[in-house]
Amino acid sequence: MTASSTDRPAAPGGEPLRGRDLALLLVAAAALQAIAWATLLALFSAGLMGYGLHDLADTLLYHFYAASFALGRRPYADLAVEYPPLANLVFLLAPSGGSVAEYERWFSAAMMAATTAAAVLTTAAAAAAWRSAGRALAVAVAYAGLTLCAGALPLNRYDAVVALTLAAALLWLAVRRPLPAAVSLGLGFALKLTPALLLPLTLSVRASRRTRALALAGFLLAATLPFVPFLLDDGAGAALPFTYHSRRPLQLESVLGSPWVAGALTGRAQPRVVHAYGSQNFAGGGPDAVAAASPWLLALGTAGVYALVWRRRRTLSAAPGLLPTAALAVLLVAVCLSKVLSPQFLIWTFPVVALCVAQPLRLARVAAAATALATLLTQFEFPARYWDLVDLQPGPLALLLARNATLVVAAVLAVVAVVRLPTPDAPPPTSTS
Repeated sequence: MTASSTDRPAAPGGEPLRGRDLALLLVAAAALQAIAWATLLALFSAGLMGYGLHDLADTLLYHFYAASFALGRRPYADLAVEYPPLANLVFLLAPSGGSVAEYERWFSAAMMAATTAAAVLTTAAAAAAWRSAGRALAVAVAYAGLTLCAGALPLNRYDAVVALTLAAALLWLAVRRPLPAAVSLGLGFALKLTPALLLPLTLSVRASRRTRALALAGFLLAATLPFVPFLLDDGAGAALPFTYHSRRPLQLESVLGSPWVAGALTGRAQPRVVHAYGSQNFAGGGPDAVAAASPWLLALGTAGVYALVWRRRRTLSAAPGLLPTAALAVLLVAVCLSKVLSPQFLIWTFPVVALCVAQPLRLARVAAAATALATLLTQFEFPARYWDLVDLQPGPLALLLARNATLVVAAVLAVVAVVRLPTPDAPPPTSTS
C-alpha cells in the first residue's frame, strides 16, 4: 500500500509572505485570542463552566512568594521556593501589596498577554516555515481553540510564560536561527526546567559546527546565569528546584499512575492517596517503585525519540517546518513517562500542537487533535471534579483514565509520524485511489 499524498512532508512554497499579509495574520492571531478569552470570561461570569475562575489556583502561592520578596525575604536562602529563578520574576508581574483577589486579577491579565504573545509567535513561525497564509491562519485558529480547551488553567498558572519561550524557540527554528532558539529554551529552563528537552532540536537545523556550538553555549548561559546569584547566596537552597521535584512521589493524575486509577475504578484495588509536595499522590510499595523508575523511563523514552529524530535529521534540516512533529513527540513521551502530571503541563504543548495542525503529515495532525482532546478532558476533571477524584469516585476516575489513554494515543501517533518522515532522497509518495 502506498502512502497518501497528504502524508508527504511538503517543502515551503513560494516567496515569504509580504509584510502587510504577515501583519494581518499576527493581528488575526491576537484577535482570535481576545475572542477566546472574552468567551471564557463570559462563561465564567454566567457560572456555566462548572467551576470558578480561580478554583484550586496556584496564584495564592504566587502571591505569598511575591509578598515575601517585597518584605526582603530572599528566594531559596530565606524562603523555600520550588521553582527556578526566572519564575520569581513572573510572580512579581502582579502587585502583591493588595488583596489576593487583586493579585489574581493582575496575574490573570499578564497570563492572557503571555498566551496571546505565544499565539502570535506561533503564527509567525507557521508563516515563516510554510509561507502560506492559509496554514498560518489555521495555526492561529488552533491556538485559540486550545485556549478554550484549557479553560482557566492558563490564567492562574505561570506555564503560559513557559509556552511563550517554546513559541519563540520554534519561530527561531523556522527561520533557521539555532542560537536564539537555544537561548529561548535556556530561558525556559530557568522558568520551569522542561524546555531543555527540546534543546537537541536546535542542532537539527542546517548550520555549521561553529553555529551549533554557539547555540549550545547560548543555551547554557541563558539556563545557568539566572541561578548564579542564588548559588552564590545559598548554594544548597538554589538547588531546591531540582531536589524538590526529584523527590516527588507518583502523582494521582500521572499516566504512570493509571494502573492504580483503573484498580480503584474496577474495585480490584484500594490505593492509598496522600497529600505531599502540593499534590495528591499514590503511596505504597508499587507507586514508590514506579516513581523511582520514572526518571529512567523518561530518559529512555526521550532518547528513543531522539534516536528516530537523528535518523531523519536531514529531512528536518531541509524542512524546519516539520520540527514541531518531532517536538510534539518529545513532549508527549515526556509527559506520559513523568511521575508528575499536573493539569497545567499541557499548556507547554500548545505551540507545537498548533503548528502540527498545519503539518502535511496526517498522523501529526491527528496527534495534535488528540492532544487538544486530552486538554479538554483535563478541564472536565480539574478543578471541577478534582476532590471527587481524590475520593476515588467512579466518574472522575473514568474521566482521568480516558484523558491518560488519549495522551498515550497522541504520543504514539506523534512518534509514528516521526518514523514516517521520509529521507530527503526518497522518491515522492504516490496517491492511493
